[in-house]
Amino acid sequence: MLDVAEQLFAERGFAVSMDDIAEGAGISKPMLYAYFESKEGLYRACVERVRGRLHETIERAAAAGEDPDARLWHALLAFFTFVDEERAAWTVFHGEAAAEGGLFAEEVARCRRDNVSLVARQLGDGAENEQTALMLVGACETLASWWLDHPEEPREALALRLMNVFWLGLGAVSDGERWWPPEVVAV
Repeated sequence: MLDVAEQLFAERGFAVSMDDIAEGAGISKPMLYAYFESKEGLYRACVERVRGRLHETIERAAAAGEDPDARLWHALLAFFTFVDEERAAWTVFHGEAAAEGGLFAEEVARCRRDNVSLVARQLGDGAENEQTALMLVGACETLASWWLDHPEEPREALALRLMNVFWLGLGAVSDGERWWPPEVVAV
């Protein structure tokens, strides 16, 4: 049921009918309602399932690296691999579900917080690392959305581009380097 719902929600958005989902799953519409109570409940179940798979994928990949840069590289590559191999899931998760003020925005926000916490743990303790993790997660999501319209770009290239921007930048910041505009006093 969830596989079919996920695919149809990705293709048609929330406007897809419960009749179409039931038919695609080879079950009756009342059975869908028995399991999920409403179309919102079914969509929420799809979003939650994607959230769990995405977080588990990133966490498992990050654990494969010994050093912080290797953990971050594995996490980035895992994220883009997930988006590449599970485009329907990503579309459900980050499409209508993520719309501000939408019915499912809180589920998406919870996943984002989970991913920020995961990345921040890889970077180490501290508010600056949490802020950096938030920027990185936002960059990943934005680049993944762009990628849906540019599928010719290999996932490794996207992960490598972000890795270079963030890791080389983080390295310089960790070494004490700072850029300041001439008119601003260092904070």
